[in-house]
Amino acid sequence: MAICSDRLGTSVTGEPFEWSHDDVSLYALSVGASGDGISELEFTTVDAADSPQVLPTFAVILTMKSQSSPLKLVGDFPLSSIIHVGQRVEVVSPLPAAGAAQGTTEVTGIYDTGKHAIIETTTTVSSANTVYARTVSTVLVLNEGGFGGPPPPEQLAVPNSPADGHLEFTTQANHALLYRLNGDRNRLHFDPEVATTVGFDRPIMHGLGTFGLVARQLIRELFNSDPTCCKSLQVRFVKPVYPGDSLTTSWWRKDRNIAFQTHVGNQLVLDGGYIAAPP
Repeated sequence: MAICSDRLGTSVTGEPFEWSHDDVSLYALSVGASGDGISELEFTTVDAADSPQVLPTFAVILTMKSQSSPLKLVGDFPLSSIIHVGQRVEVVSPLPAAGAAQGTTEVTGIYDTGKHAIIETTTTVSSANTVYARTVSTVLVLNEGGFGGPPPPEQLAVPNSPADGHLEFTTQANHALLYRLNGDRNRLHFDPEVATTVGFDRPIMHGLGTFGLVARQLIRELFNSDPTCCKSLQVRFVKPVYPGDSLTTSWWRKDRNIAFQTHVGNQLVLDGGYIAAPP
């Protein structure tokens, strides 16, 4: 079945869902917070008695909980042909450490590279009176191009100048096992047989896990762990990261905003990263 480009604008609304303080703490731990056991406790030990902090990238977990993906309406391509290539998070209202919401996801872009298709979906997470976040997910659908759609928009690039600084972080061997407890149970991230079947040496990190880890480290080091520093965050996924890999994130300051990219050794793994400060 070809890509149904006339499905642009189609939306799906999921069932209401809830999240708790434990969900917030687990997410923060799964992206490397409190790795030393004493820092960033405001993200990892939240309860009703504290003034809890929620990482802005927790919005991707709320999107997953919304179960509102319309991808199956755009074509009947197999899941194995889909590669997550980009993510954007916009925080509209401060994310509470516990609450209830509903998600509506709209197909906001269908693009044609000639060989592959690119599909962009935008999820709005809201309660009756409050919009909490919008998340934009971009996926590449292998070998489904050539349907006559528009080309994808130009990608954001980091500055062509020496970086203002670098941050180092070594992932743990069990990082993907911890991140999957957020609800992403894809066997690609823990089953060696599945990983090798699709062409990887071994199970890989969740792309959103790597994004959350790098974003958290930048927020900690450059914004004193203040989650309100971010109006939006975005990144492109270039290559997979394996549990145990050491990450080097280079960053550039642009007024109050931060551009960044991440390498494992000489291999670029995240590109086009950007943290936009509130106006």
